[in-house]
Amino acid sequence: MEPIGVAKPRDEGTPRANRISNSKELLDHSLSEMRWIISVWGVFFVWVIGYCRLFGYARPVDEPGSEPAIQFGMPAWVVWGVLVPWLLAAAVSSWFAIFHMANDPLGNPTTDEQPSD
Repeated sequence: MEPIGVAKPRDEGTPRANRISNSKELLDHSLSEMRWIISVWGVFFVWVIGYCRLFGYARPVDEPGSEPAIQFGMPAWVVWGVLVPWLLAAAVSSWFAIFHMANDPLGNPTTDEQPSD
């Protein structure tokens, strides 16, 4: 079994129909990765905006005793609404890039047939 992310060498003698089929597989794989990346981005976007809106701006500023809770020297809403999701997003993105994304062969543009007019 081949490890994920290792590209197979392209056979220069493959017929054009096989290359088109490979192009479709490449497009399908790229679209799958794109959907995954946009979904992860959307989840963390909703987390950051939603949490910061609910806990960062909902506090009355002018009232006495309305000091925000402090964690790690920062307001707690900054820790849980910005720092934690950014660290998790970086970890998830790194995992995805290292273990899931494949280095698909794109072919050699100098040897591919040029479309004729």
